[in-house]
Amino acid sequence: MIDTFTFNAKPTETIHHTPLFTYRTADTPSIKYFIEGFEQGNSFIKKDADTTLSKTNNAADRFEGDWSSIVELHDSINTFESITTQNFVVPPNRECYMELNYKSDIPLQIRIEVLYQGAYIKSDVIGLNSKNSWSKIYINLKGFTTTYQNASFNIIIKGSLPTNMASSKTLIDNFKIIYYN
Repeated sequence: MIDTFTFNAKPTETIHHTPLFTYRTADTPSIKYFIEGFEQGNSFIKKDADTTLSKTNNAADRFEGDWSSIVELHDSINTFESITTQNFVVPPNRECYMELNYKSDIPLQIRIEVLYQGAYIKSDVIGLNSKNSWSKIYINLKGFTTTYQNASFNIIIKGSLPTNMASSKTLIDNFKIIYYN
């Protein structure tokens, strides 16, 4: 149950509200998380490219907290592809979302890799435009988790240096997979 109320705010007026709540029952789905904030480690490794995301604690490159991830491309290292080291399995017909903060000089691609009935299937999820300020995105993954029930999923973040650029910087923070169990 979600407790909501409306009011008309007036200067100096105090609003009194007694929230309503109920405890979760044993059969209520619990929320599960896969979170990578880069504070403790790095849950991404190199896939099929020149380099991968690495950690940075440079204050100018962090979104929040003490660490973020960074990948810098230039003429001799011009592609990156990073995949989650931990896979996730979502129960059938459950909501599933990916969330992340990013800032990037280059367009990025978000892909999903599915291990389904012994075969790997890769699919593009979304393309992200370059952003010169931090942006947050949410992506609904339920279509994938419903199509490939009881499969194992990994997320891939990918980028390439455009031919008209000498270098680029991509920053990622607060990567999350959120679903109901």
